[in-house]
Amino acid sequence: MDLNGNNGEGKVIFNDSLIEENCIGVSGGYHKNGKDIWVITYNYKTNFIVSILFDENGLVKEKKYFNNYKQFVDLNPLEKRSYTFIQIRVNNLSNKTAITYFGKVFLYNFDNETGEITFSNNYNTSLYQYGLEFSPNGKYLYILNMLKNKEALEIQQFNLFKKDEIQIPKTKIIKSYTNRQINKSNAIRLSIDGKLYISDNSFNKIYQINNPNFDLDLIQINEIQNVYNYGNFQHTFASSSPIFKLNLTSNAPFCANSDTLKLYSNFSYSEIPDVVYEWTVSNGMKYSTDFVYITNPNISYNGKYYLRVTSKFLSADILDSLELNLFPPPEFDVLKIGEECGSSAVKLRCDRDFPTTFTYLWNTGATTAEISATINGVYTLTVTDTNGCKTSKSVTVTFGQKPIASISVTGPTTFCEGGKVELRASGGINSNDLFFKWSSGETVPNITVTKSGVYRVVIKHKFSDCVDSAEIEIKVNANL
Repeated sequence: MDLNGNNGEGKVIFNDSLIEENCIGVSGGYHKNGKDIWVITYNYKTNFIVSILFDENGLVKEKKYFNNYKQFVDLNPLEKRSYTFIQIRVNNLSNKTAITYFGKVFLYNFDNETGEITFSNNYNTSLYQYGLEFSPNGKYLYILNMLKNKEALEIQQFNLFKKDEIQIPKTKIIKSYTNRQINKSNAIRLSIDGKLYISDNSFNKIYQINNPNFDLDLIQINEIQNVYNYGNFQHTFASSSPIFKLNLTSNAPFCANSDTLKLYSNFSYSEIPDVVYEWTVSNGMKYSTDFVYITNPNISYNGKYYLRVTSKFLSADILDSLELNLFPPPEFDVLKIGEECGSSAVKLRCDRDFPTTFTYLWNTGATTAEISATINGVYTLTVTDTNGCKTSKSVTVTFGQKPIASISVTGPTTFCEGGKVELRASGGINSNDLFFKWSSGETVPNITVTKSGVYRVVIKHKFSDCVDSAEIEIKVNANL
């Protein structure tokens, strides 16, 4: 059946007899390729466990039979009352198959590539089992039992990660009964939401285990509803452990050269031991963590990101990929148009003409590409493109009085060796507000010169970028 067909009500896509003899119990799990499906069942007449491989279109690709005589005592066909206690489950993560049979649970290794089934262990349990289920992470096996004399409904939990051949399970009573026959259609099933549901038809109730990946001592079994005439829901919920596929996401749309890029997966089953994360990027970078953080990434990080999750407790590697496209931020500079020295205003503008879908925002509150600056300060322009990517650029405006540089001399500019002359620099304004820098290295207004050369002075206003310069030539003649 295609459970998504017929608007979610289910649609039969293949209807034929797969095995000629009668079989009891059925479960399924994904092939290692993540597409084909193995269906596992038990043929009580031949005492064979049968694995049948279906392709993604529902067609049978192969069947395999495994003799089970070493574990089961052959059923007496007349004891049909015992047939109802045979159930099968498959767990994709732990690579295990389990079968209940009249007071015992048999655990098998299941190769989801070849379909091979080999015996692993067996556990003693109640004489009558209503069903069994694996936890989603494959660590625990749950058995729903009817206790002796039918006085209680009980759940058992086996820890499959323990290697003990003889294991005493943890138990918890779900419901005790007094002078009441327990309905034999009770069941336990793992739902696609990762929770276990237990039916109690004797009292028309459903119980829920929200976190079956935890130890039974930490688990609460909650009664969630009263239901009437719902019958046995054992085929309502998914009868096999779901295969956990990755769902890679990023905090995109993301802009290059800004903040931190985070790539992550929804695969977070921390109770699965020895999980290994392998990230591979098309540009050759590799990571080995469950999250990938990249600070201020540029567009060289664009490409396809592949994540492989592996563990010896996973029946198959889990693969997924994500195409990352970082948007380049706007590129521009702020032009300063006009003279700050000796004036009261300059124009500031973006040096590029962006599309009308881009927005401008100055720290003054203006939203145009060009503004007029009339006071000293730092002016910042932020341009935002249609993807929400932003770039900010700043310029400093400092208005000031421009110095008018000049050099005066206290003597002739031409003289003989042994003579000297004093050069005096002036900026035309208070010298205390000016910086002086001579080409000969001095930083004072007045210098004494004894050698030939061109002497240049640069005069800068201390509180602005206003600057001017002047120069003079001095000649020193050799003595006869």
